[in-house]
Amino acid sequence: MEKSSIELLTDFAKRKGLHNWSDVHANEVIISHKGSLINTKFFILEYPTVTNTYFYCAFDSMARDSYSGLFGSYSNREIPELKVRPKFWIDFLTFQHKVQSGISELDKKLHINCSKDSFVKQVVNQKVGLEFLRLYNKVSPIELVVEENCMYYNPKLTDKSIIGLKTNRWITEEVELNLFLEQGSRLLNMIKKD
Repeated sequence: MEKSSIELLTDFAKRKGLHNWSDVHANEVIISHKGSLINTKFFILEYPTVTNTYFYCAFDSMARDSYSGLFGSYSNREIPELKVRPKFWIDFLTFQHKVQSGISELDKKLHINCSKDSFVKQVVNQKVGLEFLRLYNKVSPIELVVEENCMYYNPKLTDKSIIGLKTNRWITEEVELNLFLEQGSRLLNMIKKD
């Protein structure tokens, strides 16, 4: 029988000697046309580095949100939401608040969405931008985010805002997950926390 994503991630954590926890539970909502409960599941792996502790969080609500990523605390105050990803040809059609980093090489390659221009310069510099693009070429899709902490399922992330590298899929393959954790934590360590 094939192992579930949570079982694969738990095995990975055991092999690496990393603390982890997970849960699967049914929500109270019943989908009438399917006649079943909606399950919510999550997996959290604590990933300590020399300077910070990050959390690989994988979450799936089966109904509205599924993602995984490497996250850490950013600030105890409310800050503007920031999303950074590579540019795509269709970006000229978007009406989001796009901002520039002020570094022409990065502005040609990155799509940056933030409501406060000065905050972008605080987070995205040339070193961070280029390292993000290198990681994106190995693990994709990902985006660099600074956002309100809504990870109620992770009691160890207590700040109001978090920073992370987020993807729309669960990373469960060992080689890719190792690379994501090592290079992702190195990238997040380059960013000055508030």
